[in-house]
Amino acid sequence: MQSMSGVFSRSISAILAAFAGASVWISLGILAVTQSDSRTRIVALPPLWFLGLLVAVPAVIVWRRRVGVRRLRPLAMTALLWLPYLPGQIPSAFLLWQGPIEGLVWLTVAAGFVAEAAWSVPSFLPRLTQDPVLAPWVAGGVSALLLIVGSAALADRLPNGDEPHYLMIAQSLLHDRDLQIQNNHDLIQYQSFWPNKLEPHYVARGLNGQIYSVHSPGVAAMVLPAFGLFGYVGAQATVIAAAAVTAGLVWSTAWLLTASAMAAWLAWAALSLSTPFFLHAFTVFPDAPGALCVAVALAFIVQLEYRGTASAASAWVTGAALAVLPWLHTRFAVLAVALGLVVALRLIGRQAILAAHVFVVACVSALAWFGYFWTIWGTINPAAPYGDLTDLDWRHTGPGALGLLLDQRYGLLATAPGFLCGIAGLAHLARRRPRLATEFLVVAIPYVVAASSYGMWWGGFGGPARFLVAMVPIAAVPVACLWAFGGPVARALTALPLLTGAAILAARVFAEAGSMAYAETFGPDPVAAWAAPSVNLPEALLSLGANSVWRDTFIWCAIGGATIGGAIWIGHRLRLTAGAAWQLVTTSAALALMLGATASWRGRDDRGISPLESQLAFISGWNPGTLPTDLQWRRPYRASPSQLMRRIDVPMAAHAMTERTRASDLTAGPHFGAADYAIALEGALPLHGEVMVRVGDTTLPLERWRLDDMTAGPLALPLRLPVPVAGLRLYADDAAMASIKKGSLHLMAVRPSATWASTWAHRAARFGSVRAFFLDDMAYPEPSGFWTRGAAETTVMLDHGATERFTEVTVTVQSGPITTTVDLSIEGNQRRVTLGPSERREVVLQVADGDAARRLSVQTGAMFRPVQHDARSGDFRPLGVWIELR
Repeated sequence: MQSMSGVFSRSISAILAAFAGASVWISLGILAVTQSDSRTRIVALPPLWFLGLLVAVPAVIVWRRRVGVRRLRPLAMTALLWLPYLPGQIPSAFLLWQGPIEGLVWLTVAAGFVAEAAWSVPSFLPRLTQDPVLAPWVAGGVSALLLIVGSAALADRLPNGDEPHYLMIAQSLLHDRDLQIQNNHDLIQYQSFWPNKLEPHYVARGLNGQIYSVHSPGVAAMVLPAFGLFGYVGAQATVIAAAAVTAGLVWSTAWLLTASAMAAWLAWAALSLSTPFFLHAFTVFPDAPGALCVAVALAFIVQLEYRGTASAASAWVTGAALAVLPWLHTRFAVLAVALGLVVALRLIGRQAILAAHVFVVACVSALAWFGYFWTIWGTINPAAPYGDLTDLDWRHTGPGALGLLLDQRYGLLATAPGFLCGIAGLAHLARRRPRLATEFLVVAIPYVVAASSYGMWWGGFGGPARFLVAMVPIAAVPVACLWAFGGPVARALTALPLLTGAAILAARVFAEAGSMAYAETFGPDPVAAWAAPSVNLPEALLSLGANSVWRDTFIWCAIGGATIGGAIWIGHRLRLTAGAAWQLVTTSAALALMLGATASWRGRDDRGISPLESQLAFISGWNPGTLPTDLQWRRPYRASPSQLMRRIDVPMAAHAMTERTRASDLTAGPHFGAADYAIALEGALPLHGEVMVRVGDTTLPLERWRLDDMTAGPLALPLRLPVPVAGLRLYADDAAMASIKKGSLHLMAVRPSATWASTWAHRAARFGSVRAFFLDDMAYPEPSGFWTRGAAETTVMLDHGATERFTEVTVTVQSGPITTTVDLSIEGNQRRVTLGPSERREVVLQVADGDAARRLSVQTGAMFRPVQHDARSGDFRPLGVWIELR
């Protein structure tokens, strides 16, 4: 009997391993829904021999090594990956699990194996990661390294928002030793870090009639030394250093609360791997330095709670942190007052000397802060720089708090769900240290209310929840309490949000060339749309801009609360192991996501399917050579690549004509993959007018067609994209709009070599017979050519059409009013040209005969701004050289 039981166990283990191998195979495939019906799916999968290999090898290994079923339980989660591929009509929510979100499923599987080992710390980790003295330094160092990688990945998108204005305050302090910024703007002293014209941010002039920035000078003064030496990169390095210290303090504070290194590392992860903190930890905003000040004060308070006293040095540092907060931003005065009150209640009357160490510096700084407003604006009112334009109104508090916490794009808890664990951890802390938990709330709640009272609660350009970043150490530290003092289910409920938050952060930083990291305002979250392209997930999530915001809040809170409560109840009744608890929590979370999305879609009378995004994602990822197993969920089920292409039909929607373009936008899609397309137009014959295709945000046409006299049935206008493009739009004039009744985009052929390219063309234009696809923002296309950005490199993909081949490229280069050098490179053929002022030269670059698309790189040595040479031009662009192609 025992032998039969052993064979049965080995068989189940082998089946699980084989199923996991098949799940790898299915996750390597792609799927598209061609209409608003789940039965219209098309599928491209790897070869069947690869499926056999992935099934057989794991099964044999597991069978021979006699791996127990319990150790392989996490593999059962891969069943989610098969839901989108089930035949027939399926719920729209099943399609959630196709796309980049599959990576999150595999992350939960990997975490499940760690949970099966009872979350034990791997033996290969060095002892210093456990040492309460050395580990905070390691935590800070790891954070700094991650932030350096993140800043490098997003370097092309920064600085932005209000960053240049903080840097201009630093520029004024550096060059003039004052805060009057008008002359610095007039002299264009921002040219080293800002490419466009920068107007001063001010509302009320000072008493002396001079312009002072509305932004507080604290962060400018903090980054000043490094900015003076190394420019914007030096300023970033200063903020990164502050964020790294914050991470180390959070680790040490969490360890002091729990005496658990694992719990401390999870608190560190809640902070350092959260999207709001990370994305502001290398930008010149006051929020990450503000978080450092809060972390310093928080560490001091926890030290007083657990040790009864603290050193004089830590008291002085805490006083300095409280002193700095209002100088970083006026709203941080709320944090300074709340933290100061908590510290005062702990020290005054008990440790008067220690209290003096804290408050001497803080009080002197407070007097100087009010004196700053009195000296410049003649009042001690901190709102004086804004004059009559105040954005504060208590009526904003309700919607603002909802948005700052739950909005899908800007909400703290929506983009960093690990902080939910901090809220739960406060309950554990309250049972052990009720005064400390109360103090956490005394600091956090007034600040959230104050930050929510801004009409523009999202803060303009930036990452999510910028106004709450300064207080996130208060939310991160209690995460350690939930882990250390909770049971197996509580630990699973801690790990899953942290893992999800880290995945969201990775997507924002690295996916789509970093385009999803920052935004100007709230709205649909591009990460949600990218993660599951076949469904309209943003429509299901809470957005403050939606009419159904309160209904969605109720739906998700009810389903989320029921899921968490049910998991806790089951875990308590069954006394689950760590591994079983992880399986329970992850399965419950997956069901909750599908139920919540379905309920939200039905509330809007929406099926939740996104055929447009689904098909475009399919085109971008399809390579018939590596994904030869083509299927469709209708007879015949096995299809050829040409049959799949015929199934793809991207609809074009008509929009209102705009005064700027005098044309109507027929389609506005996201990224389009490299392929050959046909634009099919139908209407009352003969068609009239003109249509044109534009790529990205340029007004220059890539292709232009006259429809007059084209009467031979439905039109199919050819469109070749040699590289993926970021946004494709078809414009029609009034005559064309009057005659076109229907339009769609058909796939004719894919270009696998370019489909997998990591770079998208930001814009494109035609110059005679040459079409130029600009792969970065370092060029300024105009009707007859383009300017490069000075002291920078730009890359352009040149294309001569679907059938033409070329063996040479003629580049005409002209300098501006300065001497410069230009390095031209195409397919390994390089030329350096030195140009005098306004010199024009023709350069012929030889290329090997081959494909019609070639990559041209242009590196410019010097930079000039036309306005500095001709004030009447009004052109502030940092230009390099003028390029013409033929």
